[in-house]
Amino acid sequence: MEVSSPAPTIDTEYERVFAEEARKHKSLIYAAIRALATLVEGSKSKTCQGLIKDLEPACSRLQQVTTDNADIIGGKTVLTLKAVCAIYQNMVNKVVSSTDESLGIELIKQKIHEQSHILAQHQLSSKNRIAQTSKTLFRDGMTILMHGYSSVVLHVLIKAVQRGIKFNVIVTEGGVPKGKTGQSVKELLEENKIPAKLITNAAVGIIMPKVDCIFVGCEAVLENGGIVNKIGTFTIGLVAKTFQKPFYVFTESFKFMKEFPLQLDDALKLVDSNINIEKLEVDYTPPEYITLLFTSIGIFTPSAVSDELIEFFAN
Repeated sequence: MEVSSPAPTIDTEYERVFAEEARKHKSLIYAAIRALATLVEGSKSKTCQGLIKDLEPACSRLQQVTTDNADIIGGKTVLTLKAVCAIYQNMVNKVVSSTDESLGIELIKQKIHEQSHILAQHQLSSKNRIAQTSKTLFRDGMTILMHGYSSVVLHVLIKAVQRGIKFNVIVTEGGVPKGKTGQSVKELLEENKIPAKLITNAAVGIIMPKVDCIFVGCEAVLENGGIVNKIGTFTIGLVAKTFQKPFYVFTESFKFMKEFPLQLDDALKLVDSNINIEKLEVDYTPPEYITLLFTSIGIFTPSAVSDELIEFFAN
């Protein structure tokens, strides 16, 4: 008799908030911010250092909850969650370092709460910000190649259609068992009155001369301006550069990571230290294959990402 696996456990209030918000808003970023804010609010620590120490195991626990609940992660890796947790921890460190601890832990927690609210609201408005900054990319009759499901890219395309722009999208089939397939992405586009065609991944070289540009999302933007995204993105970047087609990335700024890969494997090890080439879900696209990154805090060249991260993480 087959014994079923035990249901994933959610042990704490911040974990419950995380799971609920992730399912409600379909955003690991927003859910993580709300969950960590809940942890801080309920922390029994009497010192700032105690508060900071509470965050580390909580971030690890959120990664475990995400991994255990397939409907939360939605076919992605935990890399985005790692990025937003690092940004949140950096925010807490900045609040602590800029506040006189003698004023009391409750005042510091209140300041963290205020900053958490700002971060959460920024995330909720991020897709509209990105759609606004990328308006100039669109023109009637253009053909866009889209690889992988990205809620940000989908939002940008829908907003363009709502402005009356007429364009076509070619979608790669995907091929990775987890997450949305190319067929489901095609159906989502068509539901929003965007003409779409599906091609095999292997047809990218043949189809590239027929497209005007490439649109992708990502799971993380690394310090050198490269991205980690659905497997096959790097190959598309290579082909795009061969045909001199612009390669655009659309992403929330919460996916910026202070990690600098020296080789391709370094980026993959951020997802899993044990790389199994038979089960690769993501790959790394170096910055030289990326034209521009459209983010919730502006438009960046890959080379400008490092400066932004240095400034952001500076205390």
